[in-house]
Amino acid sequence: MTPQEELAALRHLIEKQQKEIAEKDAVIEKQNDQIEKQGAQLEKQRIQIENMIQVLLQARKKMFGASTEATKQVEG
Repeated sequence: MTPQEELAALRHLIEKQQKEIAEKDAVIEKQNDQIEKQGAQLEKQRIQIENMIQVLLQARKKMFGASTEATKQVEG
């Protein structure tokens, strides 16, 4: 194999590897976008759950009144 042929083969290999890297980068970018969307959705659901808990606590307080239990003081 002549030096020119070797150089052409190496250039072809480099181009092939660059194409593979670009394809993998595109897949990674797509997955990162999906992760971001899911993270935003989870945060929205977390806020909704927190709001539901607050509404439930307010409803419980309205139905049953404030707690009359006192916490015992522990002397130590």
